[in-house]
Amino acid sequence: MNNQKLLAFTPSENEYHDQVILITGAGEGIGQALALACAKFGATVVLIGEETKKLEAVYDAIEQQGSPQPAIYPMNFAGTNANDFQVMATTIEEQLGGIDAVVSNAGWIGGFRPFQQVQVDEYMKIMNINLHTPFWLAHSCIPLLQKSNHGRLLFSTHYANRAYYGPFGVAKNGIDGLIDILAHEFSGENGIRVNGIDSGPINTQMRRSHFPGEDWDKLSDPETILPAYLQLLSNDSNEISGENFRL
Repeated sequence: MNNQKLLAFTPSENEYHDQVILITGAGEGIGQALALACAKFGATVVLIGEETKKLEAVYDAIEQQGSPQPAIYPMNFAGTNANDFQVMATTIEEQLGGIDAVVSNAGWIGGFRPFQQVQVDEYMKIMNINLHTPFWLAHSCIPLLQKSNHGRLLFSTHYANRAYYGPFGVAKNGIDGLIDILAHEFSGENGIRVNGIDSGPINTQMRRSHFPGEDWDKLSDPETILPAYLQLLSNDSNEISGENFRL
């Protein structure tokens, strides 16, 4: 499937009816826009992020648009471990019955600096948020995704093989590898579709905070790339797995 078709997708009115879709980084940017869209098309969305107030604002917006009642699960990804994600998955299964799709979208660049200037504490925080969190998120949710008829695992990726990207670049390369590994291991009958989307530069708070000199008016808003996410979460792309689309 090419990018043009991905970006032209329009879900049916109840595309995700009776599905539970978990989204990390749901308090702002792409995660926020995607949560609103998935809910609009019938999903029960689990909003995961660090700042409860931001998640509550998204929660209220979903209710105001008349969509299924979402759920909030605050997590500080800088300090989480494998057990935290297992507790999360168990809690969601007990309260909502399972998980049909997971979007691993949360990220934190940290800062741009020469390789030799990277400090240990900064390295650990960046790796925990951008690599360890997606790994343990997938690890804890895969058993639930395997029980679903709609098992999907979707990662927000980022091409970062550039000077000064440091730990963030290393982490994002790790995610590219994780997509390949999981797609091969969980393909086939009753398998899980595993894909990635690299949106390119988008007008989000994270982008603005790290590129203050950019002309933000020239950047696309998160809503412009939502069709790609919605397509890969839909039954319209049942045969697609192991792909990392760079928009």
